[in-house]
Amino acid sequence: MKRRGQLVLAIPAALLTASLLWIGGEMHYRNCLQSAELHHPVRYVAAREPGIGGPNPYLSIPAHFTGREERNEAISTCSRWP
Repeated sequence: MKRRGQLVLAIPAALLTASLLWIGGEMHYRNCLQSAELHHPVRYVAAREPGIGGPNPYLSIPAHFTGREERNEAISTCSRWP
């Protein structure tokens, strides 16, 4: 009978510990993603129209995003293990 009481207490304790580790890992991962987004934002750079400033006013730069590579590299280092 004593063993059964220990088992009844051990199972909820193991579940509580596992859930706390899960929550901690998720919080760590989300904070890492937020930090990567904060330090390496992705910006949209609009196309430059011909005839508007620059060394060669007839060279137009296509619209594109900047900072993707840096952000993706920072995100690749994130994990759920604290």
